[in-house]
Amino acid sequence: MTDEPIRHIDEDGSIYTAEIVPPEGDAYGAKYHVDLVRATVDASGRGREQRLTVGQHNSWMEAEEQLDEVEDKLERNGIAGWGEDADRLRQQPFEEDTFYMTTVYPPDAPEGYDSAAQLLAVTESGIVEATLAVGERETMERMIERIDTLGAEEGNDRLLAAARVEAEINGGLPPATPLFNRDDSAVRHIDGGGTAHWFAIAERDTSDETELYELRYFRALEMDDGTEHTDSYPVMPLPDDDPGSAWAMPGLEMYLQKGDVYMAQQFAHDVADSYGEEFPAPMDLPALDPHAKYYFGYGVGANNQLTLEAVKTWMDGVERRFDTLTVGEYSSFDEADVDERQLETLLDEQGVEAAMNLAEMMAITNEYLDPNRADGRIFFTEDAPPDSFTTIRERELAGPEYSVGAVAANGEAFLDVTKTWGKDNYEKLVIPQPDWEMAHDVAERANDLMEQGHLQGAMQLVEDQGVSAGVIDAEREDPRLFTQGPLDPFTTIREEQIDDELARYGVTWRETYEWAQPTQPELDPELEVKAVSPYWRLDTIPVNDPEGEPLGHALHMVVYDGVEHNPKMVGTPAIPDDESFRMLEVAHFKTTEAADKFGVEFNGYLMPGLLEGPELAVEVARLEGHPVEWKTLDGQELDDYRNLKLTLTRDPADWQPYNPNAERDARIEAEGFYTDPIHQFTIFDEDEDDPKVESATPDFDL
Repeated sequence: MTDEPIRHIDEDGSIYTAEIVPPEGDAYGAKYHVDLVRATVDASGRGREQRLTVGQHNSWMEAEEQLDEVEDKLERNGIAGWGEDADRLRQQPFEEDTFYMTTVYPPDAPEGYDSAAQLLAVTESGIVEATLAVGERETMERMIERIDTLGAEEGNDRLLAAARVEAEINGGLPPATPLFNRDDSAVRHIDGGGTAHWFAIAERDTSDETELYELRYFRALEMDDGTEHTDSYPVMPLPDDDPGSAWAMPGLEMYLQKGDVYMAQQFAHDVADSYGEEFPAPMDLPALDPHAKYYFGYGVGANNQLTLEAVKTWMDGVERRFDTLTVGEYSSFDEADVDERQLETLLDEQGVEAAMNLAEMMAITNEYLDPNRADGRIFFTEDAPPDSFTTIRERELAGPEYSVGAVAANGEAFLDVTKTWGKDNYEKLVIPQPDWEMAHDVAERANDLMEQGHLQGAMQLVEDQGVSAGVIDAEREDPRLFTQGPLDPFTTIREEQIDDELARYGVTWRETYEWAQPTQPELDPELEVKAVSPYWRLDTIPVNDPEGEPLGHALHMVVYDGVEHNPKMVGTPAIPDDESFRMLEVAHFKTTEAADKFGVEFNGYLMPGLLEGPELAVEVARLEGHPVEWKTLDGQELDDYRNLKLTLTRDPADWQPYNPNAERDARIEAEGFYTDPIHQFTIFDEDEDDPKVESATPDFDL
């Protein structure tokens, strides 16, 4: 048997099929029904159904066995295969009661503006309207009053007949045309994905003058960027544009009114096939929106525990498909809700990639995802559309990236060489150049080499410039150009020299480097997921020399990786007593007042989402000449810090109080004062013969 439903179209246009109807509730003893179904369209254009239950079963499998038998009879012998059941089906009452009501819209149209007299058919599946006529409001109201009176006195059949007469006389409705036939037979259905479906008559691109028109199936979907994706397929050729010529239209629109897009497409496919038209099977229709969407939801895991799932969904023809990643397992909804809200907030505020990267970290921590997997994706269904984001693992597998640029500052030129890896990791090399032209030329040559796929040649060019400028040691023991992040995929000039020296031992420098690396520790299952935007603060700690004499205060960046930073919150968030933190020594100050003033200036440079406090602190520490070493406290030091009793000890030779004018003072000491005629003014003293020219260069506090 085929998976597609079997249907029979009778001579009167009735459509026969069979269905399994699941139990409506979970009450004990509830049965699965096998129903025979007859679908027809009444004289008003309204779709309706008759049903006959021919079997009740305890399970879906039992019901499916009978369904196969019923469909097999229908496929082999048509409606005659059902025998007496077909006659009994025709005698069944119609499933859906219809309530009719009339209206004038708009009801308050001012004089000189038209209103429409409408008839509404209200059922459980929805409301369908028929416009009877358009004209002056008072005229339309009198028309509606006549129809209502006849309906109240003689019933719905008389109401429908009166509505048809009014529509033909005053609304121009062609004879034999159904009342409920809006938009020239364009009954539209909007599915759950936002796609509109309808059938309409259109001119045919053909030289056959006997069939100048055709019935077509249309789809349209408005995208997030405002553009519209559309397509259409031919159903059957027509001799004219009269809707009455399209015998399949009532059945197609009946399925759309019911919201059964699959059956509408299957029926259209079968009709098109009988006319030799090309109409794909429903499952072969391409999705109008090829992109996947993402959200977070709940599920049940293998241990029958509540799980939080990252969900990817997309349309495959008319079928919505899904793929999931288990983020974690929880003992209660309250416990899972914390992680779900964090992920949903990140999805709304920072987009899909940020949210999915956090979900990836959570899944790895909870051992639902291998951190060292060869396939870097987090959703693994093969016939799904590609993901719109890059995972953390994909960035790791892609390896580092490199860039070379030329910059100028304070009249000097440099090569700015950057290595980036992971999400936010980078290492920079700043190499002085004789002048801007030289810097620009070297950067251009390096970029040309990289574009041609010669990364090694580009980086050896950079290395040579660094050696010439004296910022790279030509005989260094560690031959790498970049000492942080994953090992570079190129060989430096120095590494080639060392390899030549090691050749007699049959090894290379990289082999000795790998031998010296410690084994990768296993992930701690107790490890907590870090906050997306951790809470941080600047803290000053007193500093003494080894003799106990005070030197000043050291400003530290203190980061709580497990506490989320809320920019809208005033004051310090609730921090558990045992919450871990890390510290970075940023700058030295003679007084706490100087440190506080610097802290105000520091906050003024922050750009939420682009430059956060911890990132800026690293750059400041580098500029101040301090090692970028994040430290954690333990033992007595930790107790003293929490009790505000911690005092650090530093060698006076390493004590470097912050000087906001350090760069200017160093330049003046090396070059003397610089004066520019544009920054000079003349002082004339009446007691002196010659005027004085003095500098008016502003004194900037950098």
